[in-house]
Order: sequence, then C-alpha cells, then structure tokens
Amino acid sequence: MNITVVGSGAMGSLYGARLSAENRVSLIDRHQDHVEAVMGRGLAVRRPGGEERVYKDNLSAATNSSNLGPQDLVVIFVKATSTFEALEENLPLVGPDTMVATLQNGLGNVEQLEKLVPRKQIIAGTTSFGAARTGPGQIFLAGLGATTAGELDGGPTPRLEKLVALLNDAGLNASATSNVLGQIWTKLIVNAAVNAPCAVLNLKNGALIESEAGARLLASAAGEARDVALALGVALETPDPVALAAEICRRTAGNTCSMLQDVLAGKRTEIEAINGEVARLGEKIGVPAPLNAALAEMVRVLEESRRTGS
Repeated sequence: MNITVVGSGAMGSLYGARLSAENRVSLIDRHQDHVEAVMGRGLAVRRPGGEERVYKDNLSAATNSSNLGPQDLVVIFVKATSTFEALEENLPLVGPDTMVATLQNGLGNVEQLEKLVPRKQIIAGTTSFGAARTGPGQIFLAGLGATTAGELDGGPTPRLEKLVALLNDAGLNASATSNVLGQIWTKLIVNAAVNAPCAVLNLKNGALIESEAGARLLASAAGEARDVALALGVALETPDPVALAAEICRRTAGNTCSMLQDVLAGKRTEIEAINGEVARLGEKIGVPAPLNAALAEMVRVLEESRRTGS
C-alpha cells in the first residue's frame, strides 16, 4: 500500500517505521532536521536495553506532500490543535478511495477531518504505545501498547478488517471495535487524569500516584471526566476508568508524558482537546468538572509563561 503519515513526531514516526516494513510509507513533518535525518540515515527506533533498529527501505520523509498523489491510507498524527490545518495542507493525498485514519489524543479530531473529507472515508481509533522523539531521525519506544480502530458508524467492515490486518502485520497490536467513541473517551479520561497533573507538577507518571494526594488528584480528574462521558451517553470501554487511569500510571511509571514534554520544550500542548474539552462539555450539559477546568487553566499558564520566557 501507499501510506502517508501526516505528523511524524514520536507516534507518527513509530507507526510509519513499522508500516514501512511491507508498504511504501512517506512521513510528512515540518521539522527539516528530522526529514533530512530520515532521508540520510533512516529512522532509528531504540528500545530499553539499548536495542536499536533502523528503518530505511520503503520509508521517505518530506516537509510537504507536493510530490505525492492520492494515497491508499493517510494517517493523521499531529496534535489535536493542528488537525484541520494539517489535512488541509495535504488534501491532495486524499482521493475518493483513500482511508483517512486518526489515532490522535483528545476530542474533536473527527469533526475537524469531516470539514475536509467525507465522513465515510474516516476511521478513528486510539493507541497506547509509549514513545518519544529523542532527536532528528530518532525515537525511543518506551513501552509496547495496542491499537484500536473502528468505523464512525456501525460495526466492522471489510476495509476496517484490512486496516487492522495491516497494522498487525506491522507489529502494532491492532483490534477492531464497534464502539470507537467509547474507546476514544476511555483514553481521554486516562489522559485527563495523568497528563495534565504530571505536566503541572513536573512529575513522571509513576510519581503521581506515589503519594495519597497525587492518587486523589488522579481519581478526581478521572471521575469528573467519567461523569461527563456517561451524561453524554457514551458507553465506556471499562466499568471503572478511574482504576484504569491508576493502572496505566503504574504501568508507565518511568514515562514522561507527552504533555509534560511539550511544556518543558515550550510547545503548545493538547490541553484544549483533553481537560479543556471535558470542562467545556461538562458546563454545556450541566455536569461540572471544576478540577479539569483548573488543570486546563494551569497548563495554559505554563504554556504562556514558556512562550514569553518567564
């Protein structure tokens, strides 16, 4: 297949590298140094213990997609704040038969994609792999995870089964779901409970639940997000998302979450699509989420202070 990954940060690079083993993959990224490194040396994926694999065959990179035509599959891996802009800039990649897949964090990505391509061409999902980009052409795979994908309307289809098989062939541990909205919300609850507190407190994931106060903070943020989801009629993938958030915190104890990485790097975070969206939706339907609102505001302060150099 001809596949393009739009946004080749840690996750986009990981998925692009794995998929290139049996497909022609193009990475689109705004960072010229990353593009040049991939084109020159290939993409290096390191794992704990020093194991490293370099992906080069069937893998290319560019800062734009002007030399590419319609693809069989376009995977969107930019931050939620850039979804519309990223696809708009690369819209020639999408032909009438192109699958457009979003495996991004947060809410609202599907709605942004729908402004540019027909809903019937979009597949959504989540990933729980843990990775970080450690330099141009280099990523570190901190932990193995899983991929879940689903049609926006209805159950499994032949094209969804084809996508899941493609991802599994690439070692991305994929499965199909007939409840993709529940899957997205379940991950959102975990992200709301872990990422924002860790970003605000400058903690690795595991440190958040080493104290009773941190465990209470995680449980309260997750509980608010759960209550908003249930009030919206979302069928969550687990009966206890609060316990799931705590378990994932323990499982990824040594990880520096992506939101904290962004804060430390002075980059814009995905806070608006995670805690910020929980607070906004909660206010809209009369289910208050004051802790999520406060966490969102604190991350905004960190973003603004880093941009102004304070």
